[in-house]
Amino acid sequence: MVASIPTKSNSAALRDVVSQILLSRARAPLAVSENAPSLLAARAAALLAIGDVDGAELLLSASPTQERPQGLDIVDANLQIIRFNNARACSLARNNVASAGKDFWQRLLIYCDALEGKEDSVGFGMSLLRETSGDDPAMVKLVDSVLSGLPIILEKIGQPNTIHIALSRVAKVELPTSISESDNPILLHAVAMTPNLSIGARIEAAERAISFGSLSPAQLRQLYEQVTYSEVDLANSLTRASEIGGAAARALLYQAAVKQNIPTARAEIISSALGFARKDGRYQAAVEAFRPLINRLPPSPEMVWFALTGVRAFLALG
Repeated sequence: MVASIPTKSNSAALRDVVSQILLSRARAPLAVSENAPSLLAARAAALLAIGDVDGAELLLSASPTQERPQGLDIVDANLQIIRFNNARACSLARNNVASAGKDFWQRLLIYCDALEGKEDSVGFGMSLLRETSGDDPAMVKLVDSVLSGLPIILEKIGQPNTIHIALSRVAKVELPTSISESDNPILLHAVAMTPNLSIGARIEAAERAISFGSLSPAQLRQLYEQVTYSEVDLANSLTRASEIGGAAARALLYQAAVKQNIPTARAEIISSALGFARKDGRYQAAVEAFRPLINRLPPSPEMVWFALTGVRAFLALG
């Protein structure tokens, strides 16, 4: 039943219910046999799959540290990779060498060997990976770049995963912007947090991650604030935003709304940002990001024109 949980839902309500079930303190049913799959590991994996990074970490912290199910190690290692905690991730990989035939552990071992400059081990690992999972040109190029220290241009990644992102960070390789179009909640989380990608693509990934529940609104606000705009653009944010559109427009309007102290002017900026977001299919992400600014708008007769926009936003936020 845990395995049947949908992992890519745009419904915040459904995700909340799923997280509550998976994090329940209810007594677990007895295993049907000694070799039965671990319910604990299944729950942790499901939390990670739906993008609930905090929930997965919470479950791990409450789990036994000795003789724990192997499935928990996979979840733990995935979390360490997206946190870029190489020491912990590689320690887990070394402890699971016996499972190196599995795609994830094989990739992680190659990554760890590349970090240590073990060319022979990397070559052997890549040949095994090719036999079991097929060619991965992007991983080959990234591993070669890590070992040689030579820069490369990565135009595309066929089936991107979190280890591709970690390798690109080590190699200081710019990721292709197309990676932000993924529908994998955890990958989007990692993409939004990686520094070796254009800020526009990171914001795109962050907005998509918000819709899947795998990133916090605070992290999206931080990305909005990292975009550099001129004072002229900020002073004429409504006009400029209509010209540039997309995530860049929302980042500009967010910064302009933060700087604006007149409530009616701030409301106009917020209304415009939410309007652009609705057209782009990014309404939920924008509402989450602009929530603190909406909260600070004082109700008054002068703001009646904003009432419908504000009510819709608060309904969307629950």
